[in-house]
Amino acid sequence: MGKALQMRLIAILCILVWAVPTFAARETVELDRVEVSGVTVFAGADIEGLLEINPGEKLERIKVVRTAENLQAYYRMKGYEEVSIRSRAFHRKGERGIVENVLEFNVTEGQPTRIAAVEFLGGDEQDESSARIWKKVAAELKNRAGFNPGDIYDQERIATSKRNFQETLASEEYIGARADDVRIIEVAEPKGIPEAKRKASRWVRLEFHVNLGDRVTFGFRGNAFLNQQELKTIVDDQRSVGLGKEYVGVIRKAIEDEYRSIGFAQAKVTPYTFEHSRYKERHVTYVIDEGPRVVVDSIDFDGNIVFSSKELRREFLNHASQLIQTDIYFEKDIQKAADLLIEWIKSRGYLAAKLVTISTVFPVKAKTKVQRSSVKITIYLYEGQQTVVHSVNFTGIKVFSVEEVTKMLSAYETEPLNLFAFTDGIETLKSAYRGKGYLSAQIVNENSEAVIKYSQENRTAEIFVDVSEGPLFKVSRIQIEGLINTKENIVQRQLEFKAGDILEESKITETEANLRRLGLFSVISIKLFDDPERKDGKIVRVLLQEGTPGYYGMGIGIRNDLGPRVFGRAGYSNLWNRNHSAFGSVAANRRLESFRLFEYQAQVGYIWPWFVLDEMAMRVTGTVSQNQYLLFDSQTRSGAVTFDFPLVKSRSFMIGLTYNLESIRQFNAPDELDNGDLRVGSLTPSLRLDLRDHPLSPTKGFYAFTSFELAAPAMGSQSTPYPIGFFRYNARADYLFSPLYNVIWFWSARAGFEHQIYSQNPTQPGSGVIPISKTFTLGGAGSLRGFKDQELNLQKFQVTQASYVNYRTQLDLPFAGALRFGPFLDAGNLLIDTFSLGRLRFGTGVGFHYQTPIGPVNADWGFKVAPQPGESPMEFSFTIGII
Repeated sequence: MGKALQMRLIAILCILVWAVPTFAARETVELDRVEVSGVTVFAGADIEGLLEINPGEKLERIKVVRTAENLQAYYRMKGYEEVSIRSRAFHRKGERGIVENVLEFNVTEGQPTRIAAVEFLGGDEQDESSARIWKKVAAELKNRAGFNPGDIYDQERIATSKRNFQETLASEEYIGARADDVRIIEVAEPKGIPEAKRKASRWVRLEFHVNLGDRVTFGFRGNAFLNQQELKTIVDDQRSVGLGKEYVGVIRKAIEDEYRSIGFAQAKVTPYTFEHSRYKERHVTYVIDEGPRVVVDSIDFDGNIVFSSKELRREFLNHASQLIQTDIYFEKDIQKAADLLIEWIKSRGYLAAKLVTISTVFPVKAKTKVQRSSVKITIYLYEGQQTVVHSVNFTGIKVFSVEEVTKMLSAYETEPLNLFAFTDGIETLKSAYRGKGYLSAQIVNENSEAVIKYSQENRTAEIFVDVSEGPLFKVSRIQIEGLINTKENIVQRQLEFKAGDILEESKITETEANLRRLGLFSVISIKLFDDPERKDGKIVRVLLQEGTPGYYGMGIGIRNDLGPRVFGRAGYSNLWNRNHSAFGSVAANRRLESFRLFEYQAQVGYIWPWFVLDEMAMRVTGTVSQNQYLLFDSQTRSGAVTFDFPLVKSRSFMIGLTYNLESIRQFNAPDELDNGDLRVGSLTPSLRLDLRDHPLSPTKGFYAFTSFELAAPAMGSQSTPYPIGFFRYNARADYLFSPLYNVIWFWSARAGFEHQIYSQNPTQPGSGVIPISKTFTLGGAGSLRGFKDQELNLQKFQVTQASYVNYRTQLDLPFAGALRFGPFLDAGNLLIDTFSLGRLRFGTGVGFHYQTPIGPVNADWGFKVAPQPGESPMEFSFTIGII
């Protein structure tokens, strides 16, 4: 018997020795609390998931033993092999003076097992070439292992390392490589270990025995439709799932399957293998005969009596993939669409409907006897008899009306039985009960044949639903656990329920969403337990694990319009343990074209959530910047206070109010009157509606924003040497939808209008006009592609009134993986002292767009439609983020 097994049996025996006397006479005890003490090295959430017995449950010996075994197994897996678990049950007065039944698991962690060294063994030392290769591989594996002397022997971490080793060997083009043979050898404590890592129950050396397998490279010939990179991706995908001795055939089949999935039904792949004995390598070349792309000539149906072929064809194409809809043949998609068609027929009450077979005929030319690149498909099916609902009866329903339940179940008398809708309706009904607070509601006869009884050879169906609603549960009390730094009232603000409220399932889901939105917690778990004092009460436990509230990051990059860029950001999101946030950011760049000065922007800010009102947030920011415009430059210092308030719970509809005070120095302007120092104070109310599926990488939905900025001396703008006052209105509406599968069409309409509110005074140069830095501009990736940034501007004029319109549309088509390709068309005009929708300038072109978690990366080639004399006919733009 091995040492590990002996230790495990002894531990289980200890558990039983401690557990049995304690619990022998207490099998009917109902627990009020379950506690785990002595845990110092793991988070509470990690331990919580190991418990198999919880408050509100009866005390059962087997659950206690299993929980103790779980705790012990977890500690041993994490390297604490000396751990011991003791359990006891006792009475204790609770917070309200009521005696509680408590079950406690006491953990004695002991010292961990630590790693003294890590070695990698493999390769052929007798072969010079093999030894050289192995030396390089071993160094790479050791670097990927990340183990240092003194680290705890964590079996989970070792398993992760083995997976990393497999990936490393695969990236080095080794096939069949294995690194899962790990041997543990007990050794003496090594020298030079830091004091903090010297406490250990024993020291071990890890030996990874590695089999490199074959080093194989791949090549492709004869391919035209799929390029080399796409074929290499197929090989990499097969590597990722693991390749064995039959890898040549596996990859050949994967390539053929890929060709068939895009319509090349007759594609053939032939592999040729070449050995390089000197380099211990093998090279496999796949010669590809793509053949013609097969199109669908016709789709016919046979065996249908009730449904017409025209109707079946329509529904077949509705359920078919985009490939089939465009008449490209792919056998698996044909089969899938036919199966879905049968499901649709069944949903119309023909429960016995089935797919008999699919006939595929490749027409042959009469003279040459050569198969053409087309196919005729005939789908043979059997409809069977229609099943009609004869009667619908319910018992036990009090919360909902009969009409409401009938609608949920989609079961109506004299109408065809839709078995799929009925099955979904059962789940909808149970969910509706939970949403009303009836958490234990159930369909008594759900899994029996009594729910639906068929008669007359399955032509009629009688539906009978027996419901047990159970009690209406309310919140007895709320326990918030796991907080270390965060104040409890921060969590309480996010709860959608309080003691005494009806416990609706939707409120639990909303509470979890609210807590995640705070960004303070890495683990959020809400669990419900029976209240031993009341049958209709639930104890709500909110178990939290705090994450890291601080963050920082920096990076470098380049943009074709801004040149090289450096940027950084840092912040802390739990000031004073009340979820107040402070942040700072900095960015700088140097333009490669028309460089006049270095540009930069630095900002610090503070966010006060729940300012005055529960849902209102206040954001205070201070900004300094230096910017190079097309015809002038500026330095700005500003301070702003913004109040945001959601008009709906989902926060998709927000109202905002911003006060901004700016000190602006304008210089290098074409008109000397525009140079100098200005002070602009403004107040800007705004509305934002965001119904998109994602704020950074949307694929569908609607977005709208509008704001009205008012600047005047009463708002802090300068009154001497001349007053500054204007109002500016902006509006934007975006819409994204998918006209075809995996195709995204983007539409946007934007407009603005600004007007000065003081008359021009001839004795005061510059008075009565809008500051040059506050006038509209168009051009660039954000408005009018094909034009330079700010190419359309009013910077040569003394502006008292201006307007603009900007329309944008873009079609995104799938190209390769997350990379998308599509054409675009932008239109806009910028007018002074008037407003008109005519005289538009157009920019069109194509671009590549790559989706990332922080938004799409866009590379667009834009061309002017009817460029004017002296203008560049095209512009290239590169951006990150939505257009």
